[in-house]
Amino acid sequence: MILIIKLLLLSFMGIGDGARILAPFFSPTPSHYMMTNAIIRELVKRGHEVTFITPFSLAKENLGPNYREILLHHYDSWEDVSAKMNTKSALDMIDLSGMTHMRLAQHIGIQSTDFALAHPGVQDLIHAKDKIGKFDLN
Repeated sequence: MILIIKLLLLSFMGIGDGARILAPFFSPTPSHYMMTNAIIRELVKRGHEVTFITPFSLAKENLGPNYREILLHHYDSWEDVSAKMNTKSALDMIDLSGMTHMRLAQHIGIQSTDFALAHPGVQDLIHAKDKIGKFDLN
């Protein structure tokens, strides 16, 4: 009976291991990033290995060896928005309908995702030969 209990306890020893997490964050908006960077910092602090794909760097914080960053050059969504909406100021868009705002958000989401997926560092991850088991969560 004691042997069974010991074996059972041994089987749970790996549960506390940190996960290997791929955290893609393509949004070019600093307000969304403020929430995400707090989560990333805490994951690294708790022992998880995090690969963060982001347009906003955390490298200056020296988070340690568990943190890897693929820094996207900042995608300027305003250039796309102003061309699509034929406007020079965000104030000109105050009276747009909710549906138009949703379409605009969809457009920005697609453009920023395409921009991020074309990045050489992201392409290296996509086409890596050893990607099986590289990340536990993505």
